Amino acid sequence: DGLLALVGGVDQVNPLEASSLVSFSDAPGAVIDPYILRPVVRALLTRQRLEMTYFTIYREATTRRQVDPYHLGRYMGRWFLIGHDYYRNKRRVFAVAQIREARVLDQAFVVPSGFDPRNYLGEDGLKYERSPQPIRVELAFERKAGIVAKELFWHPKQQFEESPDGRIHLS
Repeated sequence: DGLLALVGGVDQVNPLEASSLVSFSDAPGAVIDPYILRPVVRALLTRQRLEMTYFTIYREATTRRQVDPYHLGRYMGRWFLIGHDYYRNKRRVFAVAQIREARVLDQAFVVPSGFDPRNYLGEDGLKYERSPQPIRVELAFERKAGIVAKELFWHPKQQFEESPDGRIHLS
């Protein structure tokens, strides 16, 4: 229906037939162990505390956590869990692919009335960086990879420049 509405004036096309003409795929995703994802989703749906072993990339360390899971979101092919972390005693964002073990505890919780996942999932994606200010990032692509990179939407304020050697720079 959405594709037909975009084109307009093709009422004679069967929507079921049109859907077989076009397909799409999400960005490649992180590999998630179903034995990890099942208890995460179960804890989220039943509003029960989750105990997990979590690998933190920044510190290259594994810690045991108890989390009240509030929201599960997908951004750029990766799943993220937002919830109250009792280890840090504040709301945190966890990459589900970095959870090494997970089990649902027999402790119910209530999501705070002021919680809004949109405060973590903004227009420009998942807001999980540690800096309160935006960080300027620059990438340089070889010419052929840069042509493909220019076709992608990276950020609302993205800018591309081509250097004399043919490389394409994204900032």
